[in-house]
Amino acid sequence: MSLFYYPDTNRYFDPKKFALTYEDGFLNSADGNKINYWYFPSQSKTTKGLVVFFHGNAENISSHFGLLAWLPKESYSYIIFDYPGYGQSSGTPTPESTVQAGLAAVRYAAKAYPNAPLFLYGQSLGGNIVQKVANEIKHEIPVKAIVLESTFTSYGKVARHALTKSWISWAFQPITYLVVSNNYAGHVEEISPTPLLIIHGTSDRVIGYKMGEELYQKAKEPKQFLTIPNGDHGNTYFINNGLYRKDLLNFLDQHSAQSKN
Repeated sequence: MSLFYYPDTNRYFDPKKFALTYEDGFLNSADGNKINYWYFPSQSKTTKGLVVFFHGNAENISSHFGLLAWLPKESYSYIIFDYPGYGQSSGTPTPESTVQAGLAAVRYAAKAYPNAPLFLYGQSLGGNIVQKVANEIKHEIPVKAIVLESTFTSYGKVARHALTKSWISWAFQPITYLVVSNNYAGHVEEISPTPLLIIHGTSDRVIGYKMGEELYQKAKEPKQFLTIPNGDHGNTYFINNGLYRKDLLNFLDQHSAQSKN
């Protein structure tokens, strides 16, 4: 499964250099790992909601937090956490341990901030983990809505896609269905009736746009699909002068407001 995990312990960026206030802490996952998290509070007196951010497969939270670093100025708080073996988190990343880390983060968020409408956001690998976590806590913790950005339907399919990028590995595509377990595939169709927003760039070179379309087809209503023209992997909110930030905010605002009615 090393194809999916590229953790390291480097510290890439310091949130303080971006004038961001944050809390640095640790959570205990059910499998015994210490999970490092950063909490970024809303910069407004009131908080519209709390987003739990599941990041992608490389590096650690010190490089991924920036994707949503603009949310606190828009009255949203967010928590980002590292999977086992990433950054300061203990353990080894596996499909099982990453889900346990996600469960710990969501349960902490719900308990620590019970009055904040709760949202889940998964980018790339994190999008598949979110699906699994959301389905496990479906009857335990109320989640207002879920966002899946640049993610995939199964580990097997994304492994097959990765192997197509080299003529040397092309012949090994068929065996991915034998050696890559999908026991921890997300099952996006089970997320319903929680509102779902799927985001994918047409020029994504890591996880092809077609996978986003397949994910949307599998999902059940209520669902929305946001296409990012010429969008690549991880640049959604920074291209075209941040044009697509308003689409995420509209989605969050819609479901945050509903919780107050």
